[in-house]
Amino acid sequence: MKKILPTVCFSIAALLFFGCGKKEAPKAAQRPPAPVVLKPAVKKDSHRFISSLGSTSSFESVNIVPQVTGQIVDVKFKQGDFVKKGQILAEIDRRPYQAKVKAAEASLAQAKAQLKIDSLEVERNRDLAKNNYVSKQTFDSYKAKVDVDEALVKSAEADLALAEINLDWCSVKSPVDGKAGFFNVNAGNIATANSTLITTVENLSKLYVNFFIPADRQFEVQELMKKSGSLDVEVSYRGADGKYSARTAKARIVENRSRYESSTLVLRAELDNSDSMFWPNQQVKTVLNTVFVKDAVFVPNAGVSVDNVGSFVFVAKKLDGALYSISKVPVKTVQLFPDGNYMVEGVKDGGLIVVGGQLRIANGAFAYAAIPQGAPIGADGKPIVNPADVKKFIGEISQKAAQYAAKSAAKSSEASAQKQEKPAGSQANKQ
Repeated sequence: MKKILPTVCFSIAALLFFGCGKKEAPKAAQRPPAPVVLKPAVKKDSHRFISSLGSTSSFESVNIVPQVTGQIVDVKFKQGDFVKKGQILAEIDRRPYQAKVKAAEASLAQAKAQLKIDSLEVERNRDLAKNNYVSKQTFDSYKAKVDVDEALVKSAEADLALAEINLDWCSVKSPVDGKAGFFNVNAGNIATANSTLITTVENLSKLYVNFFIPADRQFEVQELMKKSGSLDVEVSYRGADGKYSARTAKARIVENRSRYESSTLVLRAELDNSDSMFWPNQQVKTVLNTVFVKDAVFVPNAGVSVDNVGSFVFVAKKLDGALYSISKVPVKTVQLFPDGNYMVEGVKDGGLIVVGGQLRIANGAFAYAAIPQGAPIGADGKPIVNPADVKKFIGEISQKAAQYAAKSAAKSSEASAQKQEKPAGSQANKQ
């Protein structure tokens, strides 16, 4: 039994070594190159911006209200007319006010006549008062009467001036250039001073544009305004044909308080509107240019993806002919622009960004360029549409990918072996 036991043990060990040895794991199949749509990253100077909604208002908006009461005898404008500053818009019955002017003129003449009489009385008694033929008290009363007469003359002159002003106000004039509105009263109606609205006049040649920005951007905007004095604002609206009409305004005014409920702040821009492209109280879209960025890099919005770490893009690097290797590159998205491109940080100018086919690729994958319809693009930059040529192209590109994959695997194995040798060698040296 003692002799058999070692033999049995050796046989079992040999069986385990040769018959039950560890089998080599099969290699994972290499994924064939995937078709992707590529667009280059573009570098250009640009502004960051704040996009918002706003409304326009007249630079000058006037309610035409008479300053005297009376019957409107004539309306001298047409609804919707452009009127000039000083143009008569309506006439109020002048007769009562003409009578008041004449009454004021008569009162003034009477006051002046009385002043003249009393002045002569003073002069006649001046020498008599010196020689004590007239008492000092009597002479002082003559002079005081002249002072009263002079005051009455001034009062009569003021009454006449007021009567003339009221008479002039019978002609209701436009105080500004602009476009007249609708009739609110017609001829024959009684207009009440400072109450009856005849019409409105809106100056359309220049408009205010009031728009909102987030309150947390207030100090950024104010600092930029201090440096340049104003900021450019693109103001636009969409017409019935679907096209946008746009013009640049200058933002110079910041509201003196923020809107707590909406956490916003109102800015006011001045817009030249000499051709009446815009209208008062019109809803508009605004884009306020803020920080200027030199050599900013832009990539298509379709190329930006998001995972649990953050935003990233797939960048294609040309290897051989039409074969590309794919790298996953994290980026910082600065802002999305209206043309569908993102301003980003982390990508170089000219880098080929994958904008189609992202679901077929991953970091380190192989790919070939294709048009959006799926046809591959050859090394000459032209789409391949012939089925036989497509099959040949796929075979060749897959073979190249397999070769690059094998080289990459060999390099990885060599590097791994070197890493394992270094610790072993270091341990031997220590011993």
